[in-house]
Amino acid sequence: MDHAELTEVIETLVDFAKAAGIELQSDFKAADLDRIRRDHPRAYSPWTQKELQLLKQEIADGKTVDQIAHFHQRQPSAIQSRMRALQPI
Repeated sequence: MDHAELTEVIETLVDFAKAAGIELQSDFKAADLDRIRRDHPRAYSPWTQKELQLLKQEIADGKTVDQIAHFHQRQPSAIQSRMRALQPI
């Protein structure tokens, strides 16, 4: 997903939320995405199956969140979120 597509998705979600009567507190803008991607080039990009398998292996190997985030070029918070999503309920 490129920058323009992600911006469009965000704008669509904001419009949908407003139509549903949900007031969003975030003022996330394209400039925010640019700033974040300077340090984390893959931020907000979809996870591939290959990347998820590698993440599972890195967790099993005991790598730290920061090590994993650096390798995947994603924010540490994204790694933590994905790790939670991978945990069985």
